[in-house]
Amino acid sequence: MQPALINSMRPSLARRFVDQQMQLIRQHTEQREAQLQQQSPQPLQQLQQLTRQERQQIAEAAFVETEERMRRELETAGRESSAGGYLEFIQEQEEEALQAALKKLQDQQAIVPGSTVVGAALESPTSFRVWYYSQRSKTKAGDAAAAPAFKLRKTLPFTCTSGTEAQALVQRVRQGAAWHGRDRPPRVLAIINPSSGRGKSAKLFQQQVAPVLEDAAGMSLSREVTQHAGHASQLTAQLSLAAVDMLVFVGGDGTVFEGLQGLLSRPDWDAARLLPIAHVPAGSGNGLAHSCGLQDANTAAFCICKGVVSPMDVASVLQAPAAPGASPRRMYSMLMATYGLMSNLDVGTEHLRWLGDTRFLLGLLWEVVKSKSYQASIAWLPAEEESCSTDTPTAAAAAASSSSSKQHFSAAAAPPSGPPELSVSEDCAAAAAGGSSAAVGAPHGAFLSLQDFPPASPLQSAAPLPPPNWRLQQDALQMWALFNPPFVAADVKVNPQGRLNSGHMDMMWVDGLEGLGGRLKALQVRAMVFEPRDSSTCLMLDGEVVPAAPIYWEVHQGLIRVLINPAHRVEPAADRSRYRLA
Repeated sequence: MQPALINSMRPSLARRFVDQQMQLIRQHTEQREAQLQQQSPQPLQQLQQLTRQERQQIAEAAFVETEERMRRELETAGRESSAGGYLEFIQEQEEEALQAALKKLQDQQAIVPGSTVVGAALESPTSFRVWYYSQRSKTKAGDAAAAPAFKLRKTLPFTCTSGTEAQALVQRVRQGAAWHGRDRPPRVLAIINPSSGRGKSAKLFQQQVAPVLEDAAGMSLSREVTQHAGHASQLTAQLSLAAVDMLVFVGGDGTVFEGLQGLLSRPDWDAARLLPIAHVPAGSGNGLAHSCGLQDANTAAFCICKGVVSPMDVASVLQAPAAPGASPRRMYSMLMATYGLMSNLDVGTEHLRWLGDTRFLLGLLWEVVKSKSYQASIAWLPAEEESCSTDTPTAAAAAASSSSSKQHFSAAAAPPSGPPELSVSEDCAAAAAGGSSAAVGAPHGAFLSLQDFPPASPLQSAAPLPPPNWRLQQDALQMWALFNPPFVAADVKVNPQGRLNSGHMDMMWVDGLEGLGGRLKALQVRAMVFEPRDSSTCLMLDGEVVPAAPIYWEVHQGLIRVLINPAHRVEPAADRSRYRLA
């Protein structure tokens, strides 16, 4: 190789060339010393030093090898085999490598906000990468007011002086990003419904959520896969609260609904209700996840790591026994109740589940074309009313009158244990149905049929009427629904003013007018009695069909805690404190 080649190089290229030569010389020297050691039984330090001639031969061999390598590179690139051609070639290579490194640094964002970090993972025994999330520019639904979605990213490797140092730094990052300063990792139980949506929930969780929770955040993750309907309720009813810090439901709203029944039916429900709940959207509707700002699995994984919680309202639902002599049924709802059109577009499109969210749109179009009405009776307590009292002349007269009336059904047994009622008592529910429970000789909390107590004319003041604070409607309805949060599906924001922790729910209905003449009516309620009276439709709670029997519904403000998007802008009253580990 001509010395002029080295002289014509830039300093950085000259250093690169010299480094290559020195590396080759060291390799050849080590090989020669190894050969001498094998030939002589004497220790290496006692061998004579390599002669000057041998060292010169090694250096010449290194130059020859380098020159041959350069020639092969030039031939492969189709360049002229000369010193000038090689100089131009390696300069272009260096420039391309520099630009690629700069672009990678820009993509990786040299400065990563600490609030976006979820953990770190070892890349090698002495290096690691920091895992973080960047905000996507647009949300899936295209709603500017919606909480942003996030995408997983990793930094370039950080190299440490030892494996011990690398492991210590990884734990420091995890502890600050996802353990919330605690000494141990959070213990997370994931309940996975493999039948939700298009049947890909288990794969979705394993690919997009589990690596973040386990590999990056270092959480202690346990998995339970549901085997049959109601299994999620059994799992939450039997789990040990001392062994779990967070519940993650992977599936649709029905999976969360089942799990909620198990949690609130426990003897220690008052402690179980404080267990943070996260919903990884993997079903057809996913209303809870979208109302909390968890639009997809990636965003849900980020929110689980950040651990920002908000109280959420839950309604306790007491339903009359479907058959004489049976016990009443106690349920808990956090999303919605539907009857008529809204129920039909859900149940009537089960065979189109493979279409995902699109099935709801097709069901809605079909229901609008049918424009059918359904019979029902409703009594409700408006949200602005603080209490319900039966100590009024009208109520007393109603109670006296109703003592001789036919009782439609009676809850002879006490309702199951669970969250206590709020200021709206079950006596109010009975009064709303036509009289006090004591007046008809029924036990506390008995249900009466609204059908048996029609509203009387103003001249008949002794007829059974709801208490003054309650309202009553008996009419044909095209649609009736009770909503808590804003979303019922990914792109279906039916309740824009809905809040997670408002203390009331939004009731909407359309009167059963012929054709398309019905108008939507809406108001906020704290309690209600609803009696379905049409067998051609069904009553649903949180996407699950329940028996067609009257229900008493009461809102419990902030009863449970759900994980929300840290950048959630839909819920201004959210409690943004991180959950506390036991």
